[in-house]
Amino acid sequence: MKSICPNCEKETEVERIQRKESITVRREPIEVEVKYSRCLECGEEFENTRDHDALELAYREYRQRYGSL
Repeated sequence: MKSICPNCEKETEVERIQRKESITVRREPIEVEVKYSRCLECGEEFENTRDHDALELAYREYRQRYGSL
């Protein structure tokens, strides 16, 4: 898959990776699966703006746990 790397500013092949991260929402750690792209030219990892924001996912999980809107 090709994408523009924000670090080396080239259109290069990228590798899709995902990992769990803990984000604190109202003093409670929330584990979310975050998707990243890794530039195969320079090795820099960056979030794809088309994917869901990690903070948005954490707040969504928090609301689901506590029945909030």
